Amino acid sequence: MTTGSVIRDQSRIPVWWGLSSVDGTTLVPIKINSTTGKVLMEIGTSVSAVIANLPSTLPRDENRISCLGGVSNANSSVIIPVSVNPSTGAILAQTA
Repeated sequence: MTTGSVIRDQSRIPVWWGLSSVDGTTLVPIKINSTTGKVLMEIGTSVSAVIANLPSTLPRDENRISCLGGVSNANSSVIIPVSVNPSTGAILAQTA
């Protein structure tokens, strides 16, 4: 279960967020590369806590804002919450 509320920008718009790759429950804001303007990414082969303990629905913060999610490439009916490295704010993606 997630607890807490995601941060919001100056216009009160919630930032993009996902679940911690370490514990699979902590809300982690996704960071943007200030040079490229794109989200930070880490591509690897390890399984994160989000994938190891997949929730049945996209988690929401205390204000009912859901985390980002994506569709599984193995099963298009499975939505997976975005896993984020809490140390870097980078989205984790897994290669085969």
